[in-house]
Amino acid sequence: YLNRARLEADPKTRNYLLSEAKRETEFSYSRSKQSSAEFANVAIQMATILFEMRETEDALILIYETIPMQPQNDVLYSAAATMHRKLGDLNEAKIVLTRGLDATGGKSAEIYYNLGLISIELGQLDDAVNYADRAYEIGYPLPGLRTKLQKLGRM
Repeated sequence: YLNRARLEADPKTRNYLLSEAKRETEFSYSRSKQSSAEFANVAIQMATILFEMRETEDALILIYETIPMQPQNDVLYSAAATMHRKLGDLNEAKIVLTRGLDATGGKSAEIYYNLGLISIELGQLDDAVNYADRAYEIGYPLPGLRTKLQKLGRM
């Protein structure tokens, strides 16, 4: 339902699809073990649905409530940063990712990659290059950050 809602042009149908996505995800969310590795994915899906429903504060609260349950789960920090970025708050996105980097002991290629992307948007190209180098050293598979930096003559 969530993916269909994202592609739906008709607001009424989109809202219906999001409501169905929320209803189904709430079922799993309320019955999931919070210590389970998969719980973070369910929480992120619920937060994403809330975000798409324009309940942005509730979406972020849900992510921030989940982080202490699984503080080393890098995807939670990336999800929060993505929401802040979509809201236009790049500085907060970078702060969240930096916290995630600390929580994961600097071992998350995903967080380094996302820090690189955010740094480009902030115009902090030296930081972006450093984050990109680290992400690719650890083995991040997608070349998008490298490509952006190459187009800027920085890699």
